[in-house]
Amino acid sequence: MAKKNKNKKTTKKAAKKNVKKVTKKTAKKATKKTTKKANKKSAKKSSKAKTKQVSKKSGKPAVAKKQAKKSTAQKTNVSKVQTSSEKFTPHITSLKPGMPAPYFEGVDQNGNKITSNDLIGRKYVLYFYPKDDTPGCTKEACNIRDNYQKFIDAAYTVYGVSADSTESHQKFIEKYQLPFSLISDPDKNIIRAFDVWGKKQFMGKIHEGIIRTTFVIDENGIISDVITKVDVENHTEQIIK
Repeated sequence: MAKKNKNKKTTKKAAKKNVKKVTKKTAKKATKKTTKKANKKSAKKSSKAKTKQVSKKSGKPAVAKKQAKKSTAQKTNVSKVQTSSEKFTPHITSLKPGMPAPYFEGVDQNGNKITSNDLIGRKYVLYFYPKDDTPGCTKEACNIRDNYQKFIDAAYTVYGVSADSTESHQKFIEKYQLPFSLISDPDKNIIRAFDVWGKKQFMGKIHEGIIRTTFVIDENGIISDVITKVDVENHTEQIIK
């Protein structure tokens, strides 16, 4: 009986030891697993935080660079517009008062030939305009028409000159009952002789064309006045002072 009790005690002790060992091992394994998981989580968090910081750091200068590029592009565009508008000056005739008027010959709306030599001994007005029956040119022609008696009283003959055809001139005269002749200059010989062809700006666009200009010429064929800043609605007052 004593031996049996001793064997029981030893088996119990061995069992307890085994249980303790197993529990210790399982505990160790569990702690290892939890620590590994915790380490992984912390590593992920730290990597995410780093990437966020990096993205923030890298993102801010990228956005700043984009904004800087946009602002510089806008500034350059504005400066280009300003410089282009500042640099551009419309063409102005080189002819001045006191200079002899260039020789010219042309044909009026009726096909009659007109030369500058035929006009010696007479005062005349030669006004150059861009095109028949356009708003500004119509206002200018009608202002001269409405005040034509003043030109007669001052002994001036008036001639309008443009690159339009004689047929276009006839229609323009008939439509607005113009009491003066219009010279057709499709080859721009007279226009170039009086240096009124060049660059000008209209509706923000620069192009070449007839520069609206008026010449007042005396009986000796000498230019007495050159009007480059034409007021189409009050042009008579600019000519007859």
